[in-house]
Amino acid sequence: MMFPFKQCQSRQDTKRQVVMTISRFFIMLPLVAAVVMTLPALALGQTRALAALATATLEALQPRSIAERREYCGYLGRTPGGQWVATPATKGDLSSCLADEPPADLELFASYHSHGNYDPDHDSEVPSSDDMLGDREEGVDGFISTPGGRLWFIDSDRRIATQVCSIGCLTQDPRFRQETDPDWTVPPSLTLQDLFDRE
Repeated sequence: MMFPFKQCQSRQDTKRQVVMTISRFFIMLPLVAAVVMTLPALALGQTRALAALATATLEALQPRSIAERREYCGYLGRTPGGQWVATPATKGDLSSCLADEPPADLELFASYHSHGNYDPDHDSEVPSSDDMLGDREEGVDGFISTPGGRLWFIDSDRRIATQVCSIGCLTQDPRFRQETDPDWTVPPSLTLQDLFDRE
């Protein structure tokens, strides 16, 4: 998947705009594939392209990830020619995934991974502390899809995960049941310390 852009921005500039603009962009989620292909190269074009790429990539992986009961992961970045791409998804296991090494000339902006199928014994509707720490160690941000169809954005510098869209905005595991245990409630954002406290 490729996304052209006109104006160059740093990773930091792009990241600052992701949380602010991504929610508005996903209002039209059912039409995201068509929208992505026709996005104009605006001042926020890179943010929109990154958000669209993350959404389209994870939405495409959700059915397989759920059916196979395993995580899939990879990276989102920009080629030397300025196109946004997702690396091919690496197959993980039930609760982890280690992405294949990305091309050396790919400017990395974020990782992506799915959380597989619904399991009432796993807190898979939120990122884990390992998810956030892994992104931070690699110097990238992250996007995560959950069995309930949520999409999360991890700002690894700020050590905070923000729920971009809630239950059902991506393909959902038909076995999914919304949390009833107050200890497993899913808030709109979680810090690294919040994640440690859940584990």
